[in-house]
Amino acid sequence: MQLFDKYGRRIPPQDLKSAVSNSVIEHPEYRNHFLFRSSVKSGWSQYKPYYQERLAHLLEVGFSVDILPDVVEDRVNSLLSTIKLDKKIKNLLKGVYLWFVIPQMDIADLGEATKKFIKVAAASYCRRDPSYRQSEIEPSNLAGQVEITLNSRYGQLIEKVSNGPVVGIYFPGSLQGYSENARQEQMESLPENCILSGPLEMAISSIMFPDVLEKSFSANFHCSAIRSKDPRYFSVKFWYFDDIFKFDFYGGDGNLTDLGSECGLTLLW
Repeated sequence: MQLFDKYGRRIPPQDLKSAVSNSVIEHPEYRNHFLFRSSVKSGWSQYKPYYQERLAHLLEVGFSVDILPDVVEDRVNSLLSTIKLDKKIKNLLKGVYLWFVIPQMDIADLGEATKKFIKVAAASYCRRDPSYRQSEIEPSNLAGQVEITLNSRYGQLIEKVSNGPVVGIYFPGSLQGYSENARQEQMESLPENCILSGPLEMAISSIMFPDVLEKSFSANFHCSAIRSKDPRYFSVKFWYFDDIFKFDFYGGDGNLTDLGSECGLTLLW
């Protein structure tokens, strides 16, 4: 049974109890948030990955990348082949997907790491387009205040990145229309190397692929893999609106759905 539809979006499991909005099926404009180079007709499958160029974006913002482009390409192709051969998840490749490399590092405090990555991503956007303004992220808002979300499997990435550079593929719109609770609940039927997307790969992808992830209107990227320890807030997002690049916690009902926001999955090599 296929778990993703012809657009690369997760098909809601029949026994899913949490809220999901399927309006994205009726309103295809919600699936077209991403900008591609004019030479690309449709889909990332026709999008040139430019491995050396993309890795250079990380060097430009001060990250050390101790992995060769050829090695990255081999790992990405291996992961793509694995996905294509799995009938359950192969339709993930019908949507937008972006490879990434997270440099090796020890993450003692996920809140501090989140702050660092998001601030670097924001600075990268502001440098490329001076019209953007970066909102300050106060250390007191994040240090010791972030934890991994239930069922997200994000601990896999944290463990891997402590042992070396992590290569993976980010699917930013694969859970569009899913509430926070639904994102966690649907994980039970996904392969073990499939995790909820979080701040590290989301920020890295924004740095490596600004020409893809940048939108023509306001953007909200939900970091579904992490949450605030403060019970008033149930999740985290980074976003840009009115030319301001910000990062914030947000609260409300865990069953709230938002078609205007990106929330997705990540597959690790």
